[in-house]
Amino acid sequence: MQRSHNKIEDTDAELANRQEELFQMRNMTAIKLLASEIAHEVSNPLTSISVFLGLLYEEIEKEETKETIEFMLKEVARAQEIIHRLTDFARKQPLNLKEVDVRELIDGAADIVLRQNAGKAICLTTSLGELPQNIVVDRMFIQQALVNVLSNAFYATPPRRNIDIRSNQVDNALIILVEDTGGGISKELLPHIFEPFFTTKGDAGGSGMGLAIAKKMIELHRGTITVNSTEGQGAAFKITLPNSQNKL
Repeated sequence: MQRSHNKIEDTDAELANRQEELFQMRNMTAIKLLASEIAHEVSNPLTSISVFLGLLYEEIEKEETKETIEFMLKEVARAQEIIHRLTDFARKQPLNLKEVDVRELIDGAADIVLRQNAGKAICLTTSLGELPQNIVVDRMFIQQALVNVLSNAFYATPPRRNIDIRSNQVDNALIILVEDTGGGISKELLPHIFEPFFTTKGDAGGSGMGLAIAKKMIELHRGTITVNSTEGQGAAFKITLPNSQNKL
């Protein structure tokens, strides 16, 4: 009886592991499909936008407007690079690892999302504690992961409320915490928040891939992302990244 019981437990554990493997395979298939579709559908329009913005920049004389167009051109270039890197990501190409200034990385992601949400009356505060000067990461992937998490926070947070970014170093890991003051996530939805195509935005749009892609990009760096939330009290996303990627 004991041997039979042990065999049943072993079989259950094996089935659970297989189910998790299949779930992860489904997630990767969904991400690969999205990356392929993005590359095919978006590359040509972005090139056209870049060309026409360049022409407009040459004709505009007002300095403030030229600065705005410069930012738009940089964003188009960033989108093109994201598409290129997402395609590599789907094909399992090696990460483009380089030393990156930690503060500049976080501030850059915050600036992008603030400009994208310029019409919202939301206060974004940044508190960076004791941090390493540099961290070895694929800059494009980690910046986009941060942008995805921050964009989610901006969507969840009503006007005239706050979003906080806090960061510090614990042992040999960089910790980045993004806390919003939105409506929070229910217990029923919390386990699915990082699943591909899962979204709570409804008619407001959204593919449900932002957090799923962020999670995969972070995990490629041997990092983790978790979420802690109580419905009605906002959500806190915690990103942990090792300072060194030498063993990748």
